[in-house]
Amino acid sequence: MKKVQVLLSSYNGEKYIREQIDSILAQENVEVELLIRDDGSTDGTVEILRKYEAEYDNIRVFFGENQGVIKSFFRLIEEAGEKADYTAFSDQDDVWLPGKLERAVTMLERENLSEKILGQDNRKSPLVYCSAKQLVDEQLRLLPAAIRYKIVRPFFGNALVENMCTGCTCVINRDMLCLLKGRKPEFTVMHDFWVYLVGSCFGQVVYDEESYILYRQHGGNELGAASSLAENYKRRVKNFKKHRGQLTRQAEELLRLYGTGIPEEKRVLAEKLVQAKRKRKMRWNVIRSGRVFRQRKSDDVIMKMLLLAGLL
Repeated sequence: MKKVQVLLSSYNGEKYIREQIDSILAQENVEVELLIRDDGSTDGTVEILRKYEAEYDNIRVFFGENQGVIKSFFRLIEEAGEKADYTAFSDQDDVWLPGKLERAVTMLERENLSEKILGQDNRKSPLVYCSAKQLVDEQLRLLPAAIRYKIVRPFFGNALVENMCTGCTCVINRDMLCLLKGRKPEFTVMHDFWVYLVGSCFGQVVYDEESYILYRQHGGNELGAASSLAENYKRRVKNFKKHRGQLTRQAEELLRLYGTGIPEEKRVLAEKLVQAKRKRKMRWNVIRSGRVFRQRKSDDVIMKMLLLAGLL
């Protein structure tokens, strides 16, 4: 069986974290190791984690001051071992179906096989798996999804302006973990967005249309997903405003950390997006190329309008 280490960041999660940990430990046909960092919880989460660590040999917990979810996950990445075949990211309040990790490993192994068939097995192949998610309420009752993507096209030009890799669905291979370690960005919109950006830049991103996770929506979510069209619209408008200027800043950070190591075609595209913030002519150049896009047509139109206005 393949070994998968799961990275979980907790913060005041006493209400749901037992269910999530139990669902991780119940994963089928993989060997699981669970690494948890508590981000300064003030409720009963710490006591719960200590009990799990004492009971299970495959659980390790460490504690730190509250830094926020992004810094906490990057701290976990640095602490993660490099012996596991794969590394997965976990929220504290979801429930994983028993075959979640097995499904991810199967799809990533298939991608690795394709690399070898193409005669490229001598080079490093960073791989990222992510998937759809099933929205549920606090009692795990199914909720309708406000957004339904017919086809998701993982692509570097998409990763420059949109995140299609929800962290709690994400599984990466060892090469991808090594690519992330030691290169902590000074800025990123979100840790999973960074994984998608780096993964699509240097390797392959595999998107699974099926869901193997119950993605719990509740009032205490750090982040969540919209379960109605009205809520979805409000969030989209809010996110576009919130992330104004952040996408080019994130692209700048990618160029700073990885520089000339980035494949030339992708490096040039990232540089053009950064330059577009200051040069109107470059904005039209990026749009006409057709290589920078968002998955939904309506979002793509809004993104291009913001790009033309120099607001990305």
